[in-house]
Formats: sequence, structure tokens, C-alpha cells
Amino acid sequence: MRISAPSHNVEQLAFRDSGHGAPVVMLHGLGFDGAVFDHQFESPLSDMFRLISPDLPGHGASADAKDPSVTYTVSGLADVVVQLLDALGLHKPVLMGWSLGGHVALDLMERYPDRVAGVMAVGTPPFGRGMLASLFGFRLRRELLLASKPAYSAQDAERFARLCFGDRAEARHIDALLRANGPMRPLVNRSLMTGQVASQRETAERSPVPLAMVNGADEPLVRTSYVAGLDYARLWENRCHEIPGAGHAPFFSHPHAFNAILHRFATEMSLRVERPSAAPLAQRA
Repeated sequence: MRISAPSHNVEQLAFRDSGHGAPVVMLHGLGFDGAVFDHQFESPLSDMFRLISPDLPGHGASADAKDPSVTYTVSGLADVVVQLLDALGLHKPVLMGWSLGGHVALDLMERYPDRVAGVMAVGTPPFGRGMLASLFGFRLRRELLLASKPAYSAQDAERFARLCFGDRAEARHIDALLRANGPMRPLVNRSLMTGQVASQRETAERSPVPLAMVNGADEPLVRTSYVAGLDYARLWENRCHEIPGAGHAPFFSHPHAFNAILHRFATEMSLRVERPSAAPLAQRA
């Protein structure tokens, strides 16, 4: 399915839209596409919620950006997601973002806090502005250099897919990386690492929007100790969740455990939208 919202610079997006009930918008990671969330669409979640997963510009079946310097930034991608919410008439959906998708969701949460019911960030460390601050959130790995490489060889794509999915990486993940628009990677990475977006650490520490933090216990990229050590303003269930045995993509490798957490979060957030006077979310003392 494709959508075009009314603006001269709106991107042509492919997206998957399935189910009924409270909306849950799922945002994929760098170089991949919405198909990474097949285990969610094929689960009972699709009987309980309206699941929506766009291919971000320059990914999957979506068009490459009309203006790369504008769209291929974290804030530019967040604006595209807002345009999608407007076009679909979505009122305060739950956002679940993985890796880059989590950074996009945090940026949207910072600039449009009244547009979302809650945000779940997966494999996404909310770090401060600038390259040095990012080092606190990520483990140093040579493969991370691939996040800003414009042109991928088949070997590059395989290495990055294995970094994200481990031994469960599939040919379709490699194909998605080879399809991704090359200029997108360095532009998005630059916007995140050089302080073009607001401090996502400060966003997590002051935002009124409920935030769920979910990681694999064996996360190879994110420093989970850093994630757990932040002073969140609205941390859901008053703790960061870790899924035993999972790596960077727990929604894919351990879907049953992950879906149970997403179901609980989306249910609570949707009830808060329906009944604003519901009991306050547990917060860190």
C-alpha cells in the first residue's frame, strides 16, 4: 500500500496496515524495512491492535528521498512519520521504534509530545548531543562504521545484517540493506552523531510521554548499563526491560517474550488515551 500526503515535499511511502483497535506504529532500523516486524503482524497482536509499519524513505518499497539533505535526517524522518499519522488520521498511537526507528520515535516524542500515547525504544540508547556523547551509548565495534558507509558490497550487507540479527540474519535482510539508498546512511548518521537533533538523553529525562526501554540481554551494540542508568521522567514500569538470550533485534529473535511486553505496554497506553484520568504511570523516585 502507498500513501502520499498533501505537500510538495512529501515522500511516497509504502507501509503495511493490518488489524483493528488501538494503533501501534512500528519503525524499523537503518537500512532495513517494515518486513522486520513480520513476527508481530503474524502474532495475536494483530487481532488486538491496528499494526502499521512504514518503509522509511530510501528503504524497502518506499521511494528515495526527494530532498535527501532534508529527509535523510532523524528529524526529517520523524516529520515523515508525522505526515503518515496525519494522512491516516491516527490519534495518539503507540510508537515502537527499533534502533534508528527508536531515535526517530524519540525525536518525534521531543517535538510532538501530544501526538503519541507512548514510545517503546528497542536497541536505542538515548544519548546526548554530539559524537562524544554517543560513545557512552554504544559499544565500540568496527562494524558500526558500516552505519555511515554510502555504498554496500554484498559482504558489507552480510556483516551488518549479522551485527543486527546475529546467526538469525536472513537473505531478505541482506537484500533490504543492498536496496537501501546509499546517501541515506551517512546523512542520517551525521544528523544523529553531530548534534543536529535535540539531546535524546534530555528528552528521556524530562518528557511527559511514557517511555518503555527494551533491549536484548546480549545486546552487541548498545551499552545496556548506560540505558539502565539514566534518570527517566516517565519510565514505564519503573525499569528497563531486558530479554534473556536476545541480541539487537529481540522482536525478531525472541518474538514471544517481546510481544508480551509490547502487548502490555500498548494496552496500558491505549487505555490511558481512552481514560485520561487513569491511575498515574509508575515513575522513578
